[in-house]
Amino acid sequence: MKPEGVRFLGVRFANKANFQSHNIMIENVVKQMVNIMRWKKLTLKECITFWNSVVIPMVEYQMQCTVVNETLAEKLDSKIRNLIKHKGELAVHTSNWILHDKDFMGCKSIVDLQKEVLIKNLLYSLNQDGLLGKIMRIKVASIKQHIWFNGCIFSEVKHILNSEKQIWLLEGIKLLANDNFKLCDHGRTHDHVTSGGHTLIDEMIDKKNFSSSVQSLKSVNIMYVTQLIDENNRLKTWRQITREAGRSSKGRIPLWFNEIEKKMMKNDQREVYSGYELIREVYDRYNNDIVYENYWNKLESEFAERDLEELLEIDNRFNVMKMGFEECGGILELQKMFLKLGEVKQENINLYTDGSKKNRNNGIGWVIMYIDNIIGKGNFKIEGKYEVWKLELIAIIMGLLVIKKRAKVNVYTDSQVVLVDLWHKLIIDNRMWSTRRIWNVKSVGLWRWLKFLIKKFEWDLVFYKVKSHSGNLGNDWADNLSKSALMAKEDKNLIIIKLNQKIDWEYNLYWKKELIKDAPREFYKLYNQWRYKAELLSLDMCKYYRLNNSMEKVDWHRSIKIIMKAFNDENTDKNNFDNAYNVKNFLEILPVATLLNKRNPELYESGRCIRCNYTTEHGHIFGYVIKQRHQYFK
Repeated sequence: MKPEGVRFLGVRFANKANFQSHNIMIENVVKQMVNIMRWKKLTLKECITFWNSVVIPMVEYQMQCTVVNETLAEKLDSKIRNLIKHKGELAVHTSNWILHDKDFMGCKSIVDLQKEVLIKNLLYSLNQDGLLGKIMRIKVASIKQHIWFNGCIFSEVKHILNSEKQIWLLEGIKLLANDNFKLCDHGRTHDHVTSGGHTLIDEMIDKKNFSSSVQSLKSVNIMYVTQLIDENNRLKTWRQITREAGRSSKGRIPLWFNEIEKKMMKNDQREVYSGYELIREVYDRYNNDIVYENYWNKLESEFAERDLEELLEIDNRFNVMKMGFEECGGILELQKMFLKLGEVKQENINLYTDGSKKNRNNGIGWVIMYIDNIIGKGNFKIEGKYEVWKLELIAIIMGLLVIKKRAKVNVYTDSQVVLVDLWHKLIIDNRMWSTRRIWNVKSVGLWRWLKFLIKKFEWDLVFYKVKSHSGNLGNDWADNLSKSALMAKEDKNLIIIKLNQKIDWEYNLYWKKELIKDAPREFYKLYNQWRYKAELLSLDMCKYYRLNNSMEKVDWHRSIKIIMKAFNDENTDKNNFDNAYNVKNFLEILPVATLLNKRNPELYESGRCIRCNYTTEHGHIFGYVIKQRHQYFK
């Protein structure tokens, strides 16, 4: 590759990767397009449409290879904001949220766009099973080696120092962390953490000294405190450490090692404090072996009459059940159903499922039939927020979990979404899993769970659509069971779904430690709308509405529709002027003295308000203005 880099499909790849060339290209595109819109005779609505449909795709394309820092992104956003305020005859100090909120003007923001792109691209790349996923995992490993960090960079990114500012992946996930978004949520015992000890070196030394000590630590291959302790629980000398690493000990002893010596050594014999003794690791390993042995002894005693193969199948099924749920009463009931149904012949059986929802209660039910005989049934109350079609899918999964391996099952459902819209796209036509479109599917984790179970237990499934409440015996039974489950007050049949990462994606989107189950990019767009509405309610003029924020007192949907009526109507100069007038009234932006003087100098000199004609001595000089704004919310 040439030192200056090469250009491919409009993207420049440099020998030493940096953000500068891409950032300059993005900045030039925005400047040129904004200048064109400024000097062309375009209305406010035309400018926003041109920005969203032409400029934003150009910027998004370049963002595939760079991370724009927040200062530059805000600078670029400010250019289109100033243009919109000028074209729309709005005040300079008009709040920015009204420009970007899709319920008002809907102008896309580069700051928000970049985070949307990062979320979708990173999740797709990290979870991809093919070559792209392997390359991404190599990239993550090389970054951890470069910064000498053992943890998961997607979970603890705020603590990572990136002084060079050229590692785009770190800069990207730091941007997401500023909004409390991250792509992984686990402790230090997870697979993403480099094993080798308990206490990290960076936890023992000053953070300011750690960045300057990285090269020294890498030269002796030290990451954990336990690597510095010998078999006699004595701290190794610097000469011992360098000899084991195969390098010379000449030169000054590094500051990090001097700091470790002061904190860990309790005497001149280099004995370490009891908290750092290695014997604790031996105890932990020994206790784990005992727990594992006791578990198998207990399992064999409970099912002594069963053969070994059946015992392993039962244990395997119980472990799979635990992978999808939290510990709750419903798991025990599900295990009992599996054991009870295991004694029944299962050939060409029919599974009828249904889900019900009422207020905040969710219930599912299923019936397993052989010819016209019911051989199994169950119902559970599901905790969480789920739509009816998602409950239908959960009912199918729960019903299959109690059916034996390699059974032929005819599944009957009355859900159009499950059967037609998603089953054929995600299970039968398998191509979507290898494309970015999979991240637009709602509740993709449940579908991944079903796909995992089908592959593991080798069921032969055939799906059929049945009309609800049509007199079908199995479907009516399942419907009654699901409705009785959602009305139950006991926790005996309560199920809490929490997918294990072996079932779900290895990397997921988390917001404030909450797993985002639906399409991640769509959730981030929704998050921005919440943020814009929060900025609206935080204005001083909205104090009344903050105290009375309910649909009975304020119809927000109708109010916003009235305010933006002129903007959503025909694209004319008059509507543009009317829209500016409505927005100014809504935000209580009053005309300045200079503007009032230009409009009518005689009235201004007489001391009367231009709008309401009240005198300055009157206490309600702006009463008409405020009253006019309040009429929107009646």
